[in-house]
Amino acid sequence: MTRSQLFNALILALSSLGLSAVQAAPWQVLPVLPSEDAQESPDIHGTVVTWQQLVSEFGDYDIYVADVNDMNDVLVTAIGDAND
Repeated sequence: MTRSQLFNALILALSSLGLSAVQAAPWQVLPVLPSEDAQESPDIHGTVVTWQQLVSEFGDYDIYVADVNDMNDVLVTAIGDAND
C-alpha cells in the first residue's frame, strides 16, 4: 500500500467515525521568555507552557510556567530554590 493509499484509507476510516483529519500547520519557534541560559524539556497543555531553565549564576535549574493566552501579555512564573 502506498503512502497516498494509506492516507486515503485513514481519512475514510475517520470519516466513518464522524471525525475529520486536518493538516497541521508547520511548527514555529515561539520565544516565550528569551534567555542566554539553556532552556530544556518544554511541554504544552492548552495555553500553558512549561520548561526547565538553567540558572547559570547558581548552576541549577528552575521550572518556568507561562500562560501564553495573550502573547502581548505573557504571564510567567518561576519555581526554584529559595536560595536563588
